[in-house]
Amino acid sequence: GASGWECAGWGGTVKGAVPAAAQLPPSQPPAAVASASPGPRLDGSTWRVEGLVGMQPVEINVDKSQAVHVSKCQDSVVVIHGKMNCLMLVNSSKTGVVFDSAVGMVEIVNCKSVQVQCLETVPSFNVDGTSGCQLFLSRAASDTRVFTSRSTEVNVVTPGRTDDDDMVESALPQQFVSHRSGGQWITEPVH
Repeated sequence: GASGWECAGWGGTVKGAVPAAAQLPPSQPPAAVASASPGPRLDGSTWRVEGLVGMQPVEINVDKSQAVHVSKCQDSVVVIHGKMNCLMLVNSSKTGVVFDSAVGMVEIVNCKSVQVQCLETVPSFNVDGTSGCQLFLSRAASDTRVFTSRSTEVNVVTPGRTDDDDMVESALPQQFVSHRSGGQWITEPVH
């Protein structure tokens, strides 16, 4: 069946239908896209999306042996169909990434004001050196782990208790306090 995606962009909201991964074969790299131009290109087993600025949503069909590397994008949306190996979003701002599922980690590094939405499952996110990151998780991704380092304004949005409930937004702690207890260091978030 199809599931939907929505990414609140910085010039409106982009909506569309995401077909089931089984219905989509892996893409071939576009023949007309030169390696220096913005847009997706397949480099071995890695899809590279580089230098998008304010473009229409870019869509990629992947399989679980392929990684996706999105870098230096601004005011853009990338939609990834299928189950990928892993995703890295680097040095991007005001960019949204929507994906079906990932076998490995999704990394968000040195970004500003980004949104990443998982429609199915992902084992973990690593958010490093990022200011302003919203992670949207499906009900199936409720066990996802989120690691943060040197990051601020990281929020996770999850489904409510039932399908009729509103989504729940949770801010992840930015500050921690460490103290000794029983000869060991204990670190806790500051609320």
